[in-house]
Amino acid sequence: MVMAMATAAGCTLPSAPAPSKTNGTSPSGSSDGASTDPSAPPASSDTPSSGAQGNVPAALVGKWSFASSSMAAMYELSADGTYRYTGTVDNDLSCSKIEIFESGTATADETQATFAMTDGRNVTGNCDGTSKTDPMEPKVETKAWRVANDTLFLWDASQCDGSEMCAEQYEKVQ
Repeated sequence: MVMAMATAAGCTLPSAPAPSKTNGTSPSGSSDGASTDPSAPPASSDTPSSGAQGNVPAALVGKWSFASSSMAAMYELSADGTYRYTGTVDNDLSCSKIEIFESGTATADETQATFAMTDGRNVTGNCDGTSKTDPMEPKVETKAWRVANDTLFLWDASQCDGSEMCAEQYEKVQ
């Protein structure tokens, strides 16, 4: 489920294919009957296609968002273990945009969360109105986590110590 969220010094965007650093806009239909609206969540976002159920602790349940001048991301985590992720990166210099939509199941214990993305797509677009929608391959990603003062910290424990300098940070949406 997860992208390589933006870190302190203009790093990467939240999860999905460790965010490609471009951006998408206009719709470009897909042949599988999915919505042609790139801002619409994946078709199976309410019911992950794997049928598997996860389990999310109460501390993680809810909407968590990140935003900067050129990036935004939101995780929606449900107690039943379903999740949805949306990420956007805008590049004003190249007049491009990428949007990432994914959904699947999430399980977590007191220190790690595992996101199994079962449905996802990347929408890349340009200011001339052209865009391209690409499906994402299902994937599983595990991250360490903690919540402090309504901020969710997610990080790859093999690359980060969980500090504010390297962890993805999302604010609780009330």
